[in-house]
Formats: sequence, C-alpha cells, structure tokens
Amino acid sequence: MTTIHSRMILTYTYRRKELVISAPPVKDILERWPGLFLESDLSAEFSRLANLHLETTFVSSFDKYLEKLLELLKQRKGASRPKIQSELEILEDINLKRTAVLRCLPLYFNEHPFYKDCQDMSGATVDGSVSQKILISGEDRKSISIIIDGNVVMEDIDNVPRSLAMYFCLHYCLHLEYAKTHGRTMEFIQKVLINLDGKKLSPKVQNLKTKLMV
Repeated sequence: MTTIHSRMILTYTYRRKELVISAPPVKDILERWPGLFLESDLSAEFSRLANLHLETTFVSSFDKYLEKLLELLKQRKGASRPKIQSELEILEDINLKRTAVLRCLPLYFNEHPFYKDCQDMSGATVDGSVSQKILISGEDRKSISIIIDGNVVMEDIDNVPRSLAMYFCLHYCLHLEYAKTHGRTMEFIQKVLINLDGKKLSPKVQNLKTKLMV
C-alpha cells in the first residue's frame, strides 16, 4: 500500500492530464491506475485535487443538514411519498438515519435511485440497468459494491454513506459525468454537501438548498 501511495503522489500531474484530456474508459483506468479504486488512495487523490478530507467533509456537512432533510422528506407529497415513508420507518440510530435520508434523496428530486438492492451480490447482473450504480446486498446493507460503466470498480464497502462518498469521489477524481438518471442527487452531494463548484445550481438543487438554509 505504501508503494502504491508513493507512486500515486509521484504520478499525480501526469495522471490528471491523462484523465482530463484523454478521458480514457473506466476499464482502462482500472488497468493503468488501480490505486484510484482503493478507498485510502482514492481519498488521498481527492485531498490532492480538492484540498479537502473526503469523508470528514461529507459526514460533517451531511449531519449539519440531516434533521432538516428528514423534516423536508417527511413533508414530501406526490407519488414518491409512500416510498419515502417506507424508507424512513427505521431510524433507530444515526447510521440508519443517514442511510435512510440518502436513499430518499433521489425520490425528493423525482429521480431514479443511485443504488440497486439485491439479495445476493454474486447473483447481481451487471447489465444496462446497473451500469452506473451502487449495489447493496444483505439485510444489514453492509455488502456494497460500486459499478461504473458496467465495471465493478470497488467492493466490500460496509455502509451506504461511505459508498455514496466513494461513488461521488470516483466521478470527481476520474473526471466522469454523473448518470442522468440521478444527476440532481449527485449535484446536491457535490455542490451543497461537499461545497465544490457550488456557485451555479440547477433550479431543483437550489430550491432544496434554500429550504435547508431557512
């Protein structure tokens, strides 16, 4: 791990040029830069790029808005209301509360989920429906993988908040576009929670941010 980390530091400038200018496919990045798909080295890459600690920034910002987000979700009406209510049924501790609220964010924006629940990760089919998602298996939701462009790029993540932070970080560090199916959700993560490039927001994200500020 130390060798990989040292090489990642030494090759940072070259790697950024390659990712931004050449925009190689994810499968090629997996082969050329495997360190970008390890949690510790991906977080270090984000720190070099954004001068922020990923998980600390994400969790502290999210927790600041958590109760207000929960309140807004409970007030949500329309077709998404039953699903939101179902997700918010179990809020016994902070981790369950974080997970429930994050899973509800796409519903708030009337988007498709960034995640796919499956009974058995080994039986999950990586097809068009899961080409760019977080796969969650197990009753306790502690067996999580990340799929990008149909490639399993990270596995064995043990909670939903961390997996979403890694999912965002992969897109940001690899210079990838967010899937249109949950683009507003990811915009909210990046521009409001992480506070990166947050001067210009889409109307839906700006509307939620305004409500959070009240």
